[in-house]
Amino acid sequence: GYNGLKPGWTRISLSYYISNEEFEFILAAIEFIAIYGQRFLPLYRFSWKTGDWTCRKSAVSSVVNGNLEPAGRDGWLSTSGSLISNGNAMTLVERKYASYLENAKLAADALDRFPPARQIPPEVDQDLVLFRV
Repeated sequence: GYNGLKPGWTRISLSYYISNEEFEFILAAIEFIAIYGQRFLPLYRFSWKTGDWTCRKSAVSSVVNGNLEPAGRDGWLSTSGSLISNGNAMTLVERKYASYLENAKLAADALDRFPPARQIPPEVDQDLVLFRV
């Protein structure tokens, strides 16, 4: 069989004691994946047989090298200067999370907006493929 055809789902459990900053970062990361996730698919190999996704390190290196902002003066602040929240200076944690998202956006911008779809094996019914791989 083809385990890569099995539909999947994800449940996200958030602990009651996480900070508001961490909660907002998790939501922003999920939103980022929903918007930009398809751009990252070519960076991985997909096995139709096992359903495994394997990172193509050489592809990742070509995106990361030269496309990410260096850390700013405090080790977390990005050099873009856009780390202001509600008119107040951001905390170190907020700067760290903002830097992660900014670098992810820079990586996404370096990738094709609509990458080509993978070949579906001829023995797989295309009507069973409910997601882009």
